[in-house]
Amino acid sequence: MIQCNGICKSYGQEKVLTNFSYLFPETGFVLLYGESGCGKTTLLNILAGFTGFDKGQIIFKNETYKTRVDWDKVRGSIGYIPQDTHFIDYLTVLDNLKLCSTDDEYILQVLDRFGLSEKKDSYPGTLSGGEKQRIAIIQALLGGRNILFLDEPTASLDRENKTLIFRTLEELKENKLIICSSHDDEAKLYADKIIDLSNQEISKPVEKIDMKPFDRRIKNEQNKRNLLPFFKKQYKYPGREKKSGIRLTLVFFLAVITLCICDTPQNKTDSNIEYTYHLNQIQISAENIDESLLNKLANNKHVKEVDLAYNKSVPDGIQNEEDINSDANYNMTAETIPFNADAFRLSDDIKYGSYYTKAQQVILSYDKALSLGNPKDLIGQTLKVQLYDKDYDMEIVGVFNRFSKIEKQYLWASGVYLTEGNSDTIFLNGEFTKRYIYDKNFFFHGQRIYTVYFDTFKNMKSFYENNNVYGKGTQFIYAGISSDISGIFIIMFIILFPMVLVVIPVSILLYYQTWKIKMIYNKHVFSVYQYLGYTMKEIKKCWMVTSLEEILKMFITALAFAIPFMWLINLFNSRIVIIPFQIFTYNIYLILLLIFMISLLGVIASNNALNKVKMAGWYQILLEYRDLI
Repeated sequence: MIQCNGICKSYGQEKVLTNFSYLFPETGFVLLYGESGCGKTTLLNILAGFTGFDKGQIIFKNETYKTRVDWDKVRGSIGYIPQDTHFIDYLTVLDNLKLCSTDDEYILQVLDRFGLSEKKDSYPGTLSGGEKQRIAIIQALLGGRNILFLDEPTASLDRENKTLIFRTLEELKENKLIICSSHDDEAKLYADKIIDLSNQEISKPVEKIDMKPFDRRIKNEQNKRNLLPFFKKQYKYPGREKKSGIRLTLVFFLAVITLCICDTPQNKTDSNIEYTYHLNQIQISAENIDESLLNKLANNKHVKEVDLAYNKSVPDGIQNEEDINSDANYNMTAETIPFNADAFRLSDDIKYGSYYTKAQQVILSYDKALSLGNPKDLIGQTLKVQLYDKDYDMEIVGVFNRFSKIEKQYLWASGVYLTEGNSDTIFLNGEFTKRYIYDKNFFFHGQRIYTVYFDTFKNMKSFYENNNVYGKGTQFIYAGISSDISGIFIIMFIILFPMVLVVIPVSILLYYQTWKIKMIYNKHVFSVYQYLGYTMKEIKKCWMVTSLEEILKMFITALAFAIPFMWLINLFNSRIVIIPFQIFTYNIYLILLLIFMISLLGVIASNNALNKVKMAGWYQILLEYRDLI
C-alpha cells in the first residue's frame, strides 16, 4: 500500500506538486497523466525515494516518511523502469536477465511469453526501443518486484510498440501495482485509474480491452548468482575496444624479452656457462701432490675425468734469476684435453679422423694440420713431439674443425687458450699426462694445474661451492667465461633493467587511463548491477578481480609469444654464432618480480580508476540523464 497525504514539492519558485493526496491500490494500472513539466516524473521520483518532498507524508508498507522515502527499505518491492532503459551492454539479453533470477527455465518461459525468445542471445545495443522496454519489465518481474514504476515508457516508440507495451502492462496489473507516467492519450485505454497532474484531478478510466491475465510465477529470490562470471564477459564482448589491450600486451612482450636480454649478470653468466658454452670443468691449482684430493676426485661419481694440464704445469727451465736467459729445449705449448670422449664436450668436433683410443695419440688443430701438409692425409701418421721427459712418437688420430668463438670459450675454461695467432696447437690427452702426476719435479714455479671434468654443469657448480676452500696451497678455479663477455652482461643489466622498471608502470597507467575514461562515460553499467540487487562492495570487488585477471592474461599471452620467439633467436644464433653468447636467458625470479610489479600496479591503477568514477546510487546516476519534473 502506498498512501500520499498533502505532498508538496517545489523547485525554487516553481511549485510542482501542491497538496497532493492519493491512496494507491494494491494492484492495478494507475496512470499519471499530463503534459511535460506537470510533475509526473517528480511524483514517481518522490514515491521511489529518489528525491525528497517539502510537506506532507507518505505511508509505504506501514512505514511513514515525512521528508523522503527510504529507497533502501522499499527497493525490494519497486521495479523502476525509466524512459531510457539501461542494461549491461556487454551481456546478452539472457545474461542480463540471469542477473535477476537463478531459474533459467523460468527466464526462458517469460521471454517466450513476451515474444522475445529469439532475442535471448542478442546484445542490448541491437534491440529496438520497444524490445528494451519489455526486457526492462521482465527484469522487474524476475526480481520479484510487486510495484512497477514506469516513466514515459512509450515516449520514443512507434504505435505498434506502444500497443505491445500497454497490453503487456495490462496483463500484469492483475497481480501488480503499476504506476505509469505518460502524456500519451492511448495510455488511458489501459488504465484503471488516471491521475491528471495538469490539474491534479482523478478521472475515471475508459473501457478496457479484455485480455487473459498474465500467468506469472511468484518469485521471492533469496539467492543471487555469482557476479564475477558476468563481469568477466566484458572482456569477451565483440564490441569491446581492443587496441589498448593489444598495445599493453606488446609492451609486456617487449618487457619480457628485454628482461631476458639484460638479466642479472650472475644468472646470465651461469646460464651461458651451462647452455651455451656447456662448461663442465673446474681447474685446481696445487702446490704439491695431494693424494687425498686426487682420491676424493677419483671416488666422486660425478667426475668424468681428472687431467694434469701439461702446458700449465711443465717446468720452463727458469728456476732463479741466473737462469733468466735459459730456454727449455722441449715443447711447453702442448694442450691437454680429456681422453674420454664423454668428458669432453667438443669430442665430436672432429673434421678428419677420430677421437683418442690410445694414450700416445694426438689431435691437431686445423691450422697446425695445415702447417704440416694436407690435414686429411695426416691421419695415422706419426708426429715426433719433444716433451718434458723425452721425445715421443705420437700417432695423429684426428684433426679438429676450426673452433668457433663459443667453442673457444669452452676450451678457455679448460685452460686451453686459442687466440688468432696461436691456433697451431697439438692436443695431448689426460691419459697420457698421468705419467707426470707423481713426478715431484713436474711443477711450473711450484704450481701445477689439474682440470676436473664433471658429468653436468650443476654437479660441477655444487662441487665448487662445497669445496672451494680446500686447504693451504690448493685453489679451486671456477669454470668462468672471459671478462670481456661478462663485462657486457653487467653493462646490459645496468642500462636495460631500469628501462623495464620505468616502461611497465607508465604503460599500465596509460592502459587504465583508457579504462577510466570508458568507465566515466559508462558508469551507468555499475548502477545497473546495483539496481539488480548487488552491493557496491560486490561490484567493486568484481571490477578489481576481473581487471587484474585480464592484465595477467595479457602478460601470459605476451610470455607465450616471447618464449618461442626467444628460443628461435637463441637457436639461430647458436648455429650462426653472430653473438658469442646466449642472447636471451631466463631468470624465474625476475619474471616473478615482473608479475608482482604488474599485479601491484594493476591493483593500484584499477582502484584509482574506480575512485575517479565517483560511483553513486543507480538512481542518482539515472537522474543525471532525466528531467527532474
